[in-house]
Amino acid sequence: MTSISERLDSELGELVRLYRLSAGLSQVELGDAAGISYQQIQKYESGANKVSVSRLYTVAAALGVTASDLLSELEERLDGGTQVKPATSIETLHFMATRRGQQIVRAMAACEDLKLLDAFVDLFLAATTQRDLQNGAATSHAGVTS
Repeated sequence: MTSISERLDSELGELVRLYRLSAGLSQVELGDAAGISYQQIQKYESGANKVSVSRLYTVAAALGVTASDLLSELEERLDGGTQVKPATSIETLHFMATRRGQQIVRAMAACEDLKLLDAFVDLFLAATTQRDLQNGAATSHAGVTS
């Protein structure tokens, strides 16, 4: 049986891995930026080693987020310390870790035409809404404005 401590270490390690991948960093690059070895990053990501508070701040800064961001995400993933909650932000991070996700974000970040960006967002929202309706499960795209 997994203790809550082990579960927290494992979940935090998974978050570090997802944020690292979404940032397009290798374990070596993250380790260099945080001033630690890539082996230590591997151990954090696998949950084999605990992350101290001071190290959490260093790793978070190297990822371009705050320790609070990581801990808030961790808290969202846990339900009463025993169950993982579904988190759409984690699904987004998984997508962002793919080559296609990174290509889309880079292309959109390089685009200076705001009307074109709005048109792409509208297109993606319309496509996913249509798919959801066809599947009989209309979903809200809360938080996305055009």
